[in-house]
Amino acid sequence: MKRFAELVRAILPLQIFYIFVCCIVCVYFETDVNTTAALILGGSVIFYLSAGAGAFGDCRELRRRTADAKIIGDCFSGFSKKSRLFSSGFSSFKKNMLDDALEDFKKIEDMDISERERAVLCFYIGSCYRYMGYPTNAANYYSKSIDNNIDSDYVYILAARCCVSNGSYAKAMEIYNLLLGKDEYFEYVYTDMGMCALKSENPDKALEYFKLSIAEGKNYSFALGGCSLAYLMKKDIDKSKEFFSKALINNINDVDGFRQYYCSVAEANGCLGLIDENIRKKAAESEPREYANSGL
Repeated sequence: MKRFAELVRAILPLQIFYIFVCCIVCVYFETDVNTTAALILGGSVIFYLSAGAGAFGDCRELRRRTADAKIIGDCFSGFSKKSRLFSSGFSSFKKNMLDDALEDFKKIEDMDISERERAVLCFYIGSCYRYMGYPTNAANYYSKSIDNNIDSDYVYILAARCCVSNGSYAKAMEIYNLLLGKDEYFEYVYTDMGMCALKSENPDKALEYFKLSIAEGKNYSFALGGCSLAYLMKKDIDKSKEFFSKALINNINDVDGFRQYYCSVAEANGCLGLIDENIRKKAAESEPREYANSGL
């Protein structure tokens, strides 16, 4: 209904102008009252039908967008209340009006909807929470989406990343392992798993995943950087420097973030004084940022 109201407000000046023109024309041609009323009423109906079509057009439009189209499919089609709410919520979501989107999506949650629709709904509620900075809530809804058989492997990696963000490393690994068996394969799954292992303080396991990614040429430069971090955690400084240089040579994304994270890992493991002074200096000079895997 929000979308419908927006469109009505947008066309109202045009409708008023149309009525004014109708009155002028009818006075000029001396038409009777019934004809004048019919022209005005008919034009108004067309305006409001146009607004209604626009209000329900969001779901049709989003199906033409690749990522959303694959997730939503034919869910929430038609003119039912749940479809109107989803259309309004999706429109707000795309405009980054996350509170409004969440309000509409949550209204659908208690409705009688199919398993497939619930999977889609939970995905978008989870995405609202993820962008709002609530990874625990996001992980919970992404997991519900998976439990309702969402037809997108994309959800698995988002759920796992949210679990990593809130420190649920074992749960994240469970989801990553489910993703490995899916048909659609993301090139950064092994590097995600490597970073999860690093954060759970298991550098040996992290090296296994990073080296698998390197061997398959997937997310190559990030995997090289991951190896440098894992060796740093193991206090094998020479190996760490070797892979650090390889990562830079291979154009790792977010060099500043990588340097900062490298220094923070070194500091946490008591070997900050053993890494190059130039690296420490450049890390200190750059703007603070979060270092994370690429993609999505």
